[in-house]
Amino acid sequence: MRIPCLWRLILGLGFATTVAGAFTLVPMSVTFAPKGKGVAQTFRVANESSNRVAFEIRVLTWDLDADGKETNSPAAGLFTVFPPQGAIAPGKSQMVRVVWRGPSNPEGERAFRLVAEELPVNFTPETNKVQIKFQLRYVAAVYVRPPKARPTLEATAFTRSGPHTWLLTVVNSGQAHQNLVDPTLTLTDAAGRSREVAAEVLRPLAGANVLAGHTRRFVLTLPADFSEPSYRARLTAHE
Repeated sequence: MRIPCLWRLILGLGFATTVAGAFTLVPMSVTFAPKGKGVAQTFRVANESSNRVAFEIRVLTWDLDADGKETNSPAAGLFTVFPPQGAIAPGKSQMVRVVWRGPSNPEGERAFRLVAEELPVNFTPETNKVQIKFQLRYVAAVYVRPPKARPTLEATAFTRSGPHTWLLTVVNSGQAHQNLVDPTLTLTDAAGRSREVAAEVLRPLAGANVLAGHTRRFVLTLPADFSEPSYRARLTAHE
């Protein structure tokens, strides 16, 4: 059996150990108010390993295209994070305070990502030993939501894309995001006959996030008895 070059180098340097990072971040979803008491929220970073852990926290913008592809960029000047970096002893935790510094009266909800990453810091170097460290990265959902913002979900199109496949277009014209929890889809044909789609068909939708003011597209595979050339669709989901 041939040994990859990297491992030949490691074995040549000395005994190799694997150090698994084990820090955690809670909560994983937080909603800020744009003004008042809710502009500040607290996250807890805990070190559950037997090694000292260094971490860094930053906030990014969050956008989703119609097919669910995510893009991010630095949310410069919109949040204050304290402390943005730190080191935690084994079995200890660190509270991180995050404060919204953006507009106090946004037109609708704004979505961001809070990223917590373990830094590649070796606090206990050992002679003649190579450590392979797996670094952890948590990505939390952050929303800044005006008090009365609500989602408004609508299935705007349901078009055939193949013999048994259909393209469902969902628009959230409201001012807050909505996760598609326990979605139901009812299809009505030209004669006015309605039929609910089975839950297993809707697995591509389950848990998907439709951000405020965004459109999402989903490909669904329906049984052969859905044979009408077109249907009117009605989608519902729990907030």
